[in-house]
Amino acid sequence: DHWSDSVYHISLLSRYYFPPQYTTMSGPKRVMFLHGLESGPTGSKARKLQSHLKHVLVPDLYMSVFDWNKKNSAIRNWMSLSRSMELCVGEAVGAIRAEFGEGAEGDGRIRSELIIVGSSWGGALGLKLLSLHNIHPYKTVLLAPALSVTGGFKAWFWPAWQPASLPNDGTDVIVYHGDADETVPVEGSRVLKSTFPKVTYHELPGGDHRLKDALLKPTEECPNGVLLKALEALGATLKDCADY
Repeated sequence: DHWSDSVYHISLLSRYYFPPQYTTMSGPKRVMFLHGLESGPTGSKARKLQSHLKHVLVPDLYMSVFDWNKKNSAIRNWMSLSRSMELCVGEAVGAIRAEFGEGAEGDGRIRSELIIVGSSWGGALGLKLLSLHNIHPYKTVLLAPALSVTGGFKAWFWPAWQPASLPNDGTDVIVYHGDADETVPVEGSRVLKSTFPKVTYHELPGGDHRLKDALLKPTEECPNGVLLKALEALGATLKDCADY
């Protein structure tokens, strides 16, 4: 049945989603998580990473569509999500500079120590940092990156976008997208992979937009979930079980 097939596919992730080139012999990596459109530093993915990894940055992007209390929200910026995206870029760059120092964009430590993980809106933001803002981390991991959205009023003014170029032709970009995503069309990630064949692309059978079951749910082969296993393979340091 569909559920059995989904479990089977998830169990296979640890066998072929972490090829040898993912691993690194360098020191511990710092993970910066960029949250989704209506989420924040206390969202489920942010909490999962913070509770299990030792070095995690989760900047508040102060982002929403209609929440006036969020300074970068669309409603406070004339309903321009493009303007909101640029403000969120500023928040992310500010967090990187706070961690690595002013002028961090050219700091070699970013290239060797930083992993950016972006979810949905944060995934599109991570791609913007990589393509247009000279932020070149060790790896950029995109979870259902919102390069466009499906239907509804958001689709009318969503800043649909695909990068014209990526450092190293996208070799350092890893994308996870569910083929059952009804919020962000999987086609955007497929186009990204088609345009940049060196991008590592994982299309998750039955995966919805949140990817909670596909990436966060514990399995026998991935007790902490697929995402944490992938980040550990990239050099992120897990906390001791007693610290969870």
